[in-house]
Amino acid sequence: MPLEFTLHPEWRELYDKIEPLIESGKTEFAYEELEVLAGCDIRSGRGRGQFYRFRRELLSEKQLWMECVPGKGYTIIAAKDHPSSALRRVKYARRKLTMARAINGNVRFEDMTPEERATQAATAAVLYHLSQQFHQVGRNLKIASEQAKLSDTIDLPKLLKSINT
Repeated sequence: MPLEFTLHPEWRELYDKIEPLIESGKTEFAYEELEVLAGCDIRSGRGRGQFYRFRRELLSEKQLWMECVPGKGYTIIAAKDHPSSALRRVKYARRKLTMARAINGNVRFEDMTPEERATQAATAAVLYHLSQQFHQVGRNLKIASEQAKLSDTIDLPKLLKSINT
């Protein structure tokens, strides 16, 4: 069986092949189509990594984001949907942080040395502080979003400042 070589990694091949399709107005891509374009199964471990790299490049180079359509493939979302997609990922991160706090907090202290207990306590303090920051930023994002909906004009510097505080 001869080996096949490509000039670029799969993510680059996918980017080069999909870019003209996107430019022509195509926004929905089935898993099977993406597999053919990428030259690998994007639902496999390695293929998923290649697809995620492609998706990050598409976002940074073309300011386009592809969301998963479960059981079908991926679709390029409208610019107006980018904030809700970003907030959904913040929500996922918040859940992960909650689980990290639970894992760190529910421990058998009797099985730990004093040094290990000190490390656990320091980790708990950092996770607690991070959790508080997450919740505060989440509240600020919600307030800023509500204010933006109520206003006809948006003072972007003021909005960004309110989010960063």
